[in-house]
Amino acid sequence: MAAIIILAYINSVFYLFLEYEIKSLSLFILIIIVIGIVWEYLAIFIKPSSVCDYLDILIYLLGALIYWGIINKKDEI
Repeated sequence: MAAIIILAYINSVFYLFLEYEIKSLSLFILIIIVIGIVWEYLAIFIKPSSVCDYLDILIYLLGALIYWGIINKKDEI
C-alpha cells in the first residue's frame, strides 16, 4: 500500500503544481527503487536499530505495477 499511496501523492502534487501526470511505468519503477533504497538501506545509518529487508523493494515494485494498472484503467474509462 505504501508504494500506491506515495505514487498517488507524487502524481497529485505534480498535477496540482505542474499540470503534469506521470504515466510511465519506467518512471514509477525508478521512483520506487530510489525510495526503496532510502527506506531499506539508508535508514540503517539514520536509525541503527532498523532492519533492512531487500524483499520489501520487490513488494514496493509490485505496488508500483498495481498503481500503474489503476492509472491505465482510469484512462480507458
